[in-house]
Amino acid sequence: MKDKTLNKRKSDSTVIKSPKKKKTEKDEYTEVHFKVELKDPITTFLALDKFHDAADKFLEGEGYDIVAGYCRSSEECTEILQLLEGGKRKPSELQLIFEALECILIRLVDDLSKYQSVGHTIVKKIWGSHTGSLYSSLSQRNKASQIKTTLKLLSAMTMLGETSARAILTQIDFSNPNIQLLYGRRDRKVEETDNSEEKQMAAEMVHQILLELCTTYKYGIIFFDKSFGTSQKSQNHVITAFLTSLTKVIETPLIQELVVASLVASPDQLQYYLPSLHSSVTPRVSKKWITTMDFLMKIYSCQPENFSLTKIREVMPVRKMMRVLQTTLLPPSHIFHSVIQGLKHKDLAVRHVVLDFLKIVLQRLTVLLKLLSGPAGSTLMSLYSPEDWKNIIEGVKEDISKAIPDVPSLFQCWDKLVTQMKDKEPKLEEEASLEMPMISEPSHMIRLEQVLSLYQEVFPSCLTDNPANISKIMEGVRYLTEQHVQSEDQKDLDEYLPQLYLLKLLSGADSRKLPWVKESQEGHTLMYLLLSMVKKVKDKTQLVKTTQHLICQFLISTGLFDFNKDELSLWIRHYTRHECETDELTKFLSKVFTTYVSNPYPYSDKVNDYVSEGMSLESSGSDVDTLSIGTTDSNIDALLEMEEEDINEQNTDIREDDPVMNQIRFPFSPLIIVAYDLLGHKDHQSPVTTDYISSLLVDLLHCQLNPLPLVSLLQSHEDVTIDKTVMLYFKSFIDPGKAQKLPKQLSVIPLTTVSISLANIYIAGKATNQQTVLSTMSSVAPEDVSIVTKQLMLYTSHLLKAGSKDDISRFKMVKFFFKCLEEMVKLYTDKMEKQEPMETNQNESPDQKEESDKTSQIMEDDSEKDISCSKEFKQLSVSDISNEDIFKEIVVTVLRHPTILNWFLFVKNETGSSVTSDTVKMLMTPQSQLVTTCTCSFVQLLEEKDLKNLEHCFVEYVSKLQTLLCGIQNVEMSKLSTIIKDVQDSLPVLTKTLPIEKNRSLLETILKIPSSFLINDDQLTNLSYVAIELFLKLMIDTGDRLLKLNSQCTKSLFDLLLKTSDEKLMACCDAILQRQPHLSMGLEKIVLDSLINSNSITMAENLILHNHLIADYFRESLQKGKYDKHLERITSLVLFFVRKVGNNTHLAEDKKALLKVVCKKYKLLMDRVYSMSGNQGDCLVELIISLVNSEVLDKQKVLSNQITLAGSHGINNLPFVKLLQYLNEESTDNQMQLLKLYVKTVTEAQSKKENLDKVFVDCVMEKLDDLLQRNGEELELEGKALPKFLKVVLKSRFSDKRTFKIISKLVEHISDWPEELPLTTLFQMVMSHSLFLPIMFNEKHQDVKGDLTILLLCLIECDSSCCSVQHFGILLGSYMATLSDTDQRLLKLMYLYEKNECVISEYRPYLWGPKAVEHHSVQKTIGPSLMKKASIDQVIENLDQATLHKSILNFPLRRKLQAYTLQDSTECKSSPDIYDPCFILPLFSHILSPDQLIDCRKFIERGCLGYILAALSCHDSTMRGAAYFVLDNFVHHLEGSRFPEKDQILYVMVLLRNSIEKPNVKLPCIITVFLTKTVRLLLKAEQHMYQMINSFLYLKPTLDIYNVPEFYKLFNSSTLEFKEERGWILSLLLDGLRETADYRVFEKRYTFKLLLSFFDTAISDSSSQGLVLKILNRACQEKTVALDLTRNHGIVTWLINAINTNDSKRFDIFTEILSGLWTILLGDKKEKSDNKTRFLPTAFSREMFTACIDLLRKFSIESSVESVIKLLETILSILQHLQFTCDQLKGQGYTYIAPSLSCSDVKALSQLTNSFSSKSLPEELPTTDHKTVVKGDDEEDVDQSRDFQDHGENEIQDQSTESVSKNLSFLTLKILLFWNPFCGKSSVSQIFTVPLKPSSDQCQNCLDVCTMIIAEIKHCEDMDLILKTLQWIRKNVEHLINADLIKDDCKKAKLEHMTDGLVQLYGIINNFYRNGKCLGQGQKLENATQSINSILLSMSKAVNNDAEHVSLTESVAKDHSTEAVAMLLKSHFTS
Repeated sequence: MKDKTLNKRKSDSTVIKSPKKKKTEKDEYTEVHFKVELKDPITTFLALDKFHDAADKFLEGEGYDIVAGYCRSSEECTEILQLLEGGKRKPSELQLIFEALECILIRLVDDLSKYQSVGHTIVKKIWGSHTGSLYSSLSQRNKASQIKTTLKLLSAMTMLGETSARAILTQIDFSNPNIQLLYGRRDRKVEETDNSEEKQMAAEMVHQILLELCTTYKYGIIFFDKSFGTSQKSQNHVITAFLTSLTKVIETPLIQELVVASLVASPDQLQYYLPSLHSSVTPRVSKKWITTMDFLMKIYSCQPENFSLTKIREVMPVRKMMRVLQTTLLPPSHIFHSVIQGLKHKDLAVRHVVLDFLKIVLQRLTVLLKLLSGPAGSTLMSLYSPEDWKNIIEGVKEDISKAIPDVPSLFQCWDKLVTQMKDKEPKLEEEASLEMPMISEPSHMIRLEQVLSLYQEVFPSCLTDNPANISKIMEGVRYLTEQHVQSEDQKDLDEYLPQLYLLKLLSGADSRKLPWVKESQEGHTLMYLLLSMVKKVKDKTQLVKTTQHLICQFLISTGLFDFNKDELSLWIRHYTRHECETDELTKFLSKVFTTYVSNPYPYSDKVNDYVSEGMSLESSGSDVDTLSIGTTDSNIDALLEMEEEDINEQNTDIREDDPVMNQIRFPFSPLIIVAYDLLGHKDHQSPVTTDYISSLLVDLLHCQLNPLPLVSLLQSHEDVTIDKTVMLYFKSFIDPGKAQKLPKQLSVIPLTTVSISLANIYIAGKATNQQTVLSTMSSVAPEDVSIVTKQLMLYTSHLLKAGSKDDISRFKMVKFFFKCLEEMVKLYTDKMEKQEPMETNQNESPDQKEESDKTSQIMEDDSEKDISCSKEFKQLSVSDISNEDIFKEIVVTVLRHPTILNWFLFVKNETGSSVTSDTVKMLMTPQSQLVTTCTCSFVQLLEEKDLKNLEHCFVEYVSKLQTLLCGIQNVEMSKLSTIIKDVQDSLPVLTKTLPIEKNRSLLETILKIPSSFLINDDQLTNLSYVAIELFLKLMIDTGDRLLKLNSQCTKSLFDLLLKTSDEKLMACCDAILQRQPHLSMGLEKIVLDSLINSNSITMAENLILHNHLIADYFRESLQKGKYDKHLERITSLVLFFVRKVGNNTHLAEDKKALLKVVCKKYKLLMDRVYSMSGNQGDCLVELIISLVNSEVLDKQKVLSNQITLAGSHGINNLPFVKLLQYLNEESTDNQMQLLKLYVKTVTEAQSKKENLDKVFVDCVMEKLDDLLQRNGEELELEGKALPKFLKVVLKSRFSDKRTFKIISKLVEHISDWPEELPLTTLFQMVMSHSLFLPIMFNEKHQDVKGDLTILLLCLIECDSSCCSVQHFGILLGSYMATLSDTDQRLLKLMYLYEKNECVISEYRPYLWGPKAVEHHSVQKTIGPSLMKKASIDQVIENLDQATLHKSILNFPLRRKLQAYTLQDSTECKSSPDIYDPCFILPLFSHILSPDQLIDCRKFIERGCLGYILAALSCHDSTMRGAAYFVLDNFVHHLEGSRFPEKDQILYVMVLLRNSIEKPNVKLPCIITVFLTKTVRLLLKAEQHMYQMINSFLYLKPTLDIYNVPEFYKLFNSSTLEFKEERGWILSLLLDGLRETADYRVFEKRYTFKLLLSFFDTAISDSSSQGLVLKILNRACQEKTVALDLTRNHGIVTWLINAINTNDSKRFDIFTEILSGLWTILLGDKKEKSDNKTRFLPTAFSREMFTACIDLLRKFSIESSVESVIKLLETILSILQHLQFTCDQLKGQGYTYIAPSLSCSDVKALSQLTNSFSSKSLPEELPTTDHKTVVKGDDEEDVDQSRDFQDHGENEIQDQSTESVSKNLSFLTLKILLFWNPFCGKSSVSQIFTVPLKPSSDQCQNCLDVCTMIIAEIKHCEDMDLILKTLQWIRKNVEHLINADLIKDDCKKAKLEHMTDGLVQLYGIINNFYRNGKCLGQGQKLENATQSINSILLSMSKAVNNDAEHVSLTESVAKDHSTEAVAMLLKSHFTS
């Protein structure tokens, strides 16, 4: 808001405004205008106003982004902040300044975060120097807008980040009067609001902030406690103190929510916070106690349901793990004990609340036990052995059982409740009890039952241990039901819920112990009472469903219905459906159940009799009336006469719990027999019971697999009256072949109406109204789907068993019934895809639906009632069956039906494997064809569905198909083609879930059948595609294992390839040969011709490589000219063959003769190589190269010929370029010709604007660059070729670094430079290019800048006339003043410019980099007359503080003060990213000249003085002299300056002057670093070290420059701040140790002896130890220092002790020390290995190895990848050097055994490799291990160290996981090759080793390592390493063979796994040939192949030691070929 003063200022300043004109882009207000106007006192504040307006416009989407521009040009906002320094400002002026700063800060927070350093500078300077302005602007005398502006600025400053906010909050003076007055100030214009609303809003805001602080690990105050609070020590002190300090928790909902959320985030705090509630949880009649208990229950109910199992990653002791799992389960014991005492309280409400809490505990316990036993706990379970895991689960249960109340305590509560119900006298209410909630007796009873049911779930026998307990429960529920009366709305639910929970309790107990026969006072049995409940709730759908389920579970718990669980549901559902005004049916049904349960065995025997009678009836076909059901002989006869298809179901491999088998043995329960016996008495005969039994029998019949046992039952009880239509309906199933009298329709109603429709179709004998019936299938309720499916299968089975009469109509009905089944499958597959919820019963009446809705409404009512029905009922509700389960049930019912399985590919009395004509007749029977067709159609519907757990449904179908295919050889094809065609389409589904062995067996069977079934008219049949899919699936399932297939299978598959070129077949064959190359041994030669004709070159390569017969055939065919017509097409194959033959100069004559033939045949093609591109050209070029390497072709002749061709035809493709480059590698005769060709090619290619092949041009440019780099002579190019080339490449390839390299070399080597393009013109072309400035100013293509500067330097050195003073600004703008090569060249360029008399004084004082660009752009904008020179402050501010500080610590000690000299930064003992003293020191000399004015304090504060002091340690005397000169100038300036610390700084300068005895002396780095730290420290008087160092400085007038200053005092400090003092001196030692001279200074004070002895003492803290190790690491970088530490300090021995006494957290630093020490001491000894004495002492090497191995065992998953790799490289280097030492000593006559790893070393290596192969990123959870950080002189040191650490982490994250894994694997592999697994004692420290007989452990270790090694070398591309590895395995396998591995199945299995990996190596070697990596390595590849063969032969002897196999092995041992090995493998697999 602008005030009047501002408006007035605007009006006053209008005189300076320019006339109004139309704005253009050039008129936009930019930072340049802003800065210029700020410098003018008249326009200063107008500029601020414009700045604010421009910033606002940009936010609205208009104008220029002035904020970003200003931040970019002024990194410290100096211009604005300087306005605060000009004395006291008016409030209106401060308002404008603060508004501008606020604009900047808001944008920095929003979208300019990259300039956040600008914001931090603003905050730092305002709070450092201008706090008075802030406080004054908040004065009450100022206007509101001015105060608001200040407050907005403060808010913006706090928004900048955590650091700024903390700085403001700690430094602001809240006691300032101006701030105090703000608390009472308010805006009068704002209307008064309700105070309560404001408080609520404030409370919610604070609540959200506290939630974020207390619940997040990333931003909050909590840490993740790995022990979950079981460590007896709080790891979260802050949150503990905060939570326990909260007051009024119970009364305040927001505080409750905060506490609960905090305890959820930090469960370890439960045991620390809950004790604060101890006094409040003691049970009493009090509302406050109720609230406290509600809070406690809320805490535990909100704890995560997964119990934080995913956060447990470490193995803990079993007992500790049990405690961890119980952390969120139970409160501390004293709290829980106090709570459960409430069960003894006399008040009902108190007991009820305690039960609520106990319920929560038990519910969470059940969830925990399920998690631990389910997949959620599998990860945690994998950490423990099965026994330990079982102990954990049982231990948790045992601990909980001891903690919770025992069962008698709960029944005491039950007794009190019953007593209270019987007590009719009203009680006087106490005043306290009036506050308690009203708990009704039914609700309390329900809660007790719920708790008891949870007890029962966890401890199943808790109720049945005392039968009297069950009687108590039943009696109490009965009394409640009879006596308790409530309001009408609640009556039903109060009555039913206790009874339902009673049922739940009974169903969980052993129901056989219940009093089934005992009657109540009214004469009713237990079953009668249960059935009565069903009747009472039958109008309430959900209640009746739950009641039915509970009663069924209750009956199942008797153990008498294990095989007829579904039948129970039918009995209860039919009972519920029948309407009956009396209780006749209830009495009848209760009598049936009671009779059977009380005496089951006689009735069970009768069921077996009826099953036997049914089977006899089916086999004989006689009338059931003539059969005897009581004779045992008749039963036996019936069993003996059963048909084979019925017995077949029992002979198959079926599980004992298989439902199909169980249904055959137990088709129905004995209940129906009991019912018939009761119906024989007149007492139970009534229409109601008859109707009930009749309808039940119909549904029971529909569920039968074989209806005859049930029919036999009915026929034997014809005296019992049932519905006549039902009786006729049953009799129709007796004999399918006879005509039966059928009713017109059924007069009873089954459970579903669809059953009636289907039954009527069956009765009618024809499928009428098919569409109507099919449409009704969707109306079948989910619970009735099983009945309808079984009904359809019953009809189908019966119709298939019928005779030939009316076959057509019967088969039509069968097809229709299958259509119905398919319709249901489609229905539920659609539901699964759409994920539709289950529907309710669709057959219920409208009244029932209305009542169901009403019940649901009641249950969802959330009103405050005594019973929350929805919650209480939830524990009882029955979950509906899912769509997936229904779908699977349909599939199982259909496919497992015996009749369907029998008639599918029906073959009766199968004898043998061949298919005869009789078999064909059976297969072609109508029933078999019909069932096969319908089944296949049904199966095809399942193609895209998940068939998991349905494998057993398909195995038998596949077995029948396999049996058929096995015997199909001797039958005429046409007879079986039809039926096989029907099966083909369904085979993909049938084989989808086959196990591997079944898959392999079926594949072999399919590939053995006649080819006419596999291919038809050159097209593969579905059976072939199935074979292909099986092959591919088998390879996927077996993974890296071998395909244990007969070679005939592969041959059959490739025979198909001879007849067709199907793509899938080609892909399959290719995959087979690549992954299982040994399978090629059985293929014939004709396959090769077929592959060549179909252009399948890859497969042909595999055949040639692994089948020597085919390779010989290819050689002969090639020599005879068989492939002459295809030479161009098979070039890649010929090349592959040439690689296999060999391509070196030492070939046998026969091989050379072959190559000469190839050369002759390809002569014409070789002359056309210039025109061939792509893969064909690449292959031809490599073929030429191979022939040249073999000396079949003369290299020079080929080169001359190809150059001639190139001259006439040009260079047009990549392969030709590669060929020319190869041919010219060792020749210099044709360089000029090639140069001209390349120049011409590039010129012509780049001149084409269209169809430019960038890859081709890049390649030519690369070859041209390489050609020029190797050239050392003068070059010459004709005519205008060079100028044209240069113009083209500069125009189109300016961003290509090769362009500048090539031009530089041309300029350097062409003496006669063409006049058409002078060097000055070329220089101007470069400088004037549009990309030149962006590249030089690092805006684009930064990688090109270095080569561009090389070109510029080359041009200037060749022609100094190119220099122009106008270029100097560009050079300064691109110069970054560092030691990088580019910057050194730029500095040399500026030196040459100055040397060539360019006047550059106008640029002084020099600005460089972006600041220089900005300065000169402003100069161009406003003109040189108005532009001022850069100020000294600008120059100082241009120095980056972080870079300057790094430059001080890493000053280039070997740098010479010669701007024209280019030095590598490593030679200078520095890094390329620090400032170059060759520029900085002269710059300082200029700005410190006597005529300049400088801010000395700022000069010191920025680190400039420290840089000058650091230069005093430089070795170059000139550099030191310059530093002394600059320092002297600074002292003169210092003497005339004014700032508080002037005297101290001046004293230090005088002290330094007094300490120097010789002129230009070199100071040790430790002294210069000390002085640097001192001068910066003297500016910070508030720091503790200021006083310590100040005191030291005043002790003496001089400083000992050859000693460590104040070392003893600070290192052995005894003050309270001893850690800070010790940390400071250790940091000084670390920074000051740069070279050997510093080490000598250290030794004067015995520094290292003190440090080493201090490290492992009790007084050393973690931070100090870390600094000591860093000092040691720095020392080990200097060779002389490292040698002295080794000889005189025993550093290696000390390291071994330190490694073993420290944990894994210091793994990285120890690795750095060991690696650096070994590398520096080893030096160049490897290069001078010819000198026998050049090796390190063996004792030192062995000691280093011991240290490295000890460190290896300290590895943890948190160690960095870089450190692990470095440690492995060090170990490998040590082992190699020890091996070299051993060889040298043996050569000198000494006895020394080569070192070897030990078994423990190998295990540590394997563990490390496995850890990193499965390493995953950890969760972002800060651990509780806090590190103590010792601060340095200032915060920047800490920030830099953090930046460095972050940079390292980013580098690690950027590394490819795959490449890191490979690197680790190969290093491990190389190390393992030094291991001798069969030595008696293997260690580097053991000189002599004695071979012993291999032990079992040695064999085990060797097998494991061999398997791991083979797995690793699959990814290796180093042929030497592969060969060494195979030789190592070959040597050790012989020991394994002698160890009787055949006796150990486990080791034999591992040996087979090893075989699998070895065979796969054939494919790896194949890829070497194919990818061209075998150049010159043909013999190595052949040796590797022979090694594999030899290993496999040896292993075959170990696995198969029979005589025949041994003789076979010996016969092929001489020819170690792949075929021989494949033969052995085949004999092994088929044995």
